Amino acid sequence: MLINPSVQRRNTTQNIRESTESLFFIFIQSTVFNTVMLLSKKDKEKLVIKLANEGKTTRDIAKEAHVSLKTIGQILNKVTGDDEAEKEQRLKDKSEYARAFKMFKDGLPLEDVAIELDIESPTVLCYYKDYLKIVNMGRLVTIYQELKDDLSLFLRLYRRIKKERLSKPELLQLLKTPKLLWT
Repeated sequence: MLINPSVQRRNTTQNIRESTESLFFIFIQSTVFNTVMLLSKKDKEKLVIKLANEGKTTRDIAKEAHVSLKTIGQILNKVTGDDEAEKEQRLKDKSEYARAFKMFKDGLPLEDVAIELDIESPTVLCYYKDYLKIVNMGRLVTIYQELKDDLSLFLRLYRRIKKERLSKPELLQLLKTPKLLWT
């Protein structure tokens, strides 16, 4: 089959135009990327602030400015005045109870909490007990979300362990032999 030369020229011209547009787009993208990569720290901070003011998401800012999410957070915290000194001051304004929770969360030993807050050991133990309840409730919620449709099986197993007061070795044997679960 013969192709009309004018149609062939049009197709060739169109292909060249599309290729040129693609190359131009790649060139512009590359130029923008290299320009962003060459910005000074101060210029990148300005770009992050500008993009944030435009309502861009943190992820969009990270892609466009080529900075990490952590860096974006630090820049925006600096701009909003939400820096570490201010956070620390806000923590000091909190109740003794809240400060103790923060210390437990940060992994401080109980004796350090007692010293730092200048409170007696029964008070520290009471606060710690409350903290552990909250943490364990969080774990329970996580377990529940993981179990979803298998909750009834888990509860059956739990009731059997409790009813029969199974020891660890007995429990391990029960788990190794699934037939025993249903007897």
